[in-house]
Amino acid sequence: MRCAERDAQKRETIATSCLHFANMAETSTPSVFSRNLQCVPDISFKEIELFSSRSSAKRNHERGYNYFAEKYIFDVRVAPNTNNDGCRATSRCYRSYTKSGIPHTLEVSISATKAISNGCCTCANGQSGHCGHIVGLLYQLAHFKITGANYIPEDAAKTSLPQTWHIPRGEKIRGEAVDEIKIHSFKSDKKSDRSICSTYRYNPLSSEFPSALHLVESLKAATANFQALSKRLKSSKTRMTQAMKDGIKNEPLAAEAYSNMKGNTVNLYPAGIIIHPDAFWLAASPDRKVYDQSRTQDPFGLLEIKCPSMSTRRSLEELPYLEEVNGKLQLKRSDRYYYQIQMQLAVTGLEWCDFFVWSVDACHLETINFDQNFWNGVKNAVDTFFFTYHL
Repeated sequence: MRCAERDAQKRETIATSCLHFANMAETSTPSVFSRNLQCVPDISFKEIELFSSRSSAKRNHERGYNYFAEKYIFDVRVAPNTNNDGCRATSRCYRSYTKSGIPHTLEVSISATKAISNGCCTCANGQSGHCGHIVGLLYQLAHFKITGANYIPEDAAKTSLPQTWHIPRGEKIRGEAVDEIKIHSFKSDKKSDRSICSTYRYNPLSSEFPSALHLVESLKAATANFQALSKRLKSSKTRMTQAMKDGIKNEPLAAEAYSNMKGNTVNLYPAGIIIHPDAFWLAASPDRKVYDQSRTQDPFGLLEIKCPSMSTRRSLEELPYLEEVNGKLQLKRSDRYYYQIQMQLAVTGLEWCDFFVWSVDACHLETINFDQNFWNGVKNAVDTFFFTYHL
C-alpha cells in the first residue's frame, strides 16, 4: 500500500509540474527558444551556490553539479524575457538511476540582475524550484558564458562519439601522494589521525655483507651485553615513558621553533622509516627531512629534535648528553644520540644533521656532519650484533 501511495504522489507531482509548464506557456509572452546566448546574463558559479543554498536539501547543489559535469543536461535552449529583462532557459535532463527512462523537462528564469526564479521541473521535487536538475542547468549556462560561447553547441549524437561504457560514473578514484593520505580510526568520534610517511632514499652508502670469517672472530670476542640487548629487542612488550610522551607532544612545537630560528628559510618534511637498500638490517627514522636553501653546496639534510624535561634542571648545561667545549655547548661524541645521528646520516647518504634541543625557556642548535671513519667502526659492531645474536 505504501509503495502504491508513493507512486500515486509522484504521478500527481509530475502532473502538477506539467500543468505548471502549461500555465507558464499561456501566461508568458510568446518567445522563440533558440541557441543564441546573447540574452543570457553573465552568471557565475558563485550566484548558483547562493541560489542552491536557499534549498532545504543541501545535497541538491552537489547533485546539480554532478548532472552538469557528467553531461546529464542536454537540449538546452534560451529565450529573452519580456522587455529583454534576462532570459528563460529550458532543457532536459537524464534521470539519475534510470538514464534510459523519459528525461525530465525543466525551465528556469534569470533576470538581468542575475536573480534566478520561476524554476520548475517534472521531477518529484520540481515544484520547489531548487531541485538538482535546475541547478545542473544553471551550471551548464554559466559554463557557456564563462567559456565565451555565443551559441549553444548542438548535442553530438552518441553514435558519432567514442564509446564510454568503460568509464565509470560518479566520483572518480585517483591516486594521491602518499604523504597526503590520512589514516583515521574506525571510530568516527576519534579526531586524531596520522599521515603515511613514505620510505625514501637519497644516495646511501654502499654496504657489503660481512664475511663468515669476520663473524666467527667477532663471535669469540662478543660480550654478554649483546645477548641482553637482543633479548630485549625480540620482546613484544613496548614501554612508553613520560619523557617519550612529552617528546612526542612537543616535537611539532620544537620543529616550528627551529624553522623560526633559521629565519623561515628551510622546508621541513616528515621522514618516516628509512631502510638501507644494501643492508636491510640497518634502518633509521629521523624526525624531519630538511631543505635549507642557504646551504648552496649541500641543501639537503636532517633534523633530530630532543625535548628534555627541565623541571629538575636549571639550564641546558645540566643535560647529561651535552658538554661545554671551548665555551660552547655540543653533543658528546660518546653519547648514544651521536651514534643515532651518525646512523641516520649513513642510511640516508646525507652529509649533515641539525641537532636541536628545545624547551620552553631555552634551546641549543648545532650541525653534526657525517664521520666516515667513526661509522666504519660502528657498522662492524652493528653487523656482529645482528648476524650473531639478533638474527
